[in-house]
Amino acid sequence: MWRHGESLNLVTNPREHALASLRTMLVRTGMSDKNAQKRILFLNKMSQTEDGSDTLAVTAGYQTMQDDNSLAMIFEEYRDETRVSGALWRFYNRGKKIMFIGGCVAAFIAIWFVTIFIPSSSGIAVLAAGLFAAALVVIPTFLVGALVYRVKFKKTPASTLPRS
Repeated sequence: MWRHGESLNLVTNPREHALASLRTMLVRTGMSDKNAQKRILFLNKMSQTEDGSDTLAVTAGYQTMQDDNSLAMIFEEYRDETRVSGALWRFYNRGKKIMFIGGCVAAFIAIWFVTIFIPSSSGIAVLAAGLFAAALVVIPTFLVGALVYRVKFKKTPASTLPRS
């Protein structure tokens, strides 16, 4: 869209116009305006390096021609990139239920135990015991999940495809 937007002789920056068009397309296909705005800001941030130049994906997409395998090169280059692959967030979404349910069960058992076996304890002590028990489940579960993520999704060696 960006390359074709340059031929329109618009007053606005063709890149910004392309991102605005993409945002409109996302909203029209059912995404909320807030989520579409977040996605566009993320894409804009990820499409530029720290010095302001375009990333490899943007450059390859801008220069692409039909049947030139540039899309395969981009997928190969960014396949294991944590910030753009989404693997971390899919892994996190699977672990959220385990952490939530496990924390609630541990808190319930701790509150029940303190209430039944130490009846003279104050309400703050009961709640603190529940919170502590929940933390004893949630924090190690998160750390084990982070360790599994590092082992399972660690970055592979550099791509064998040549850059052009």
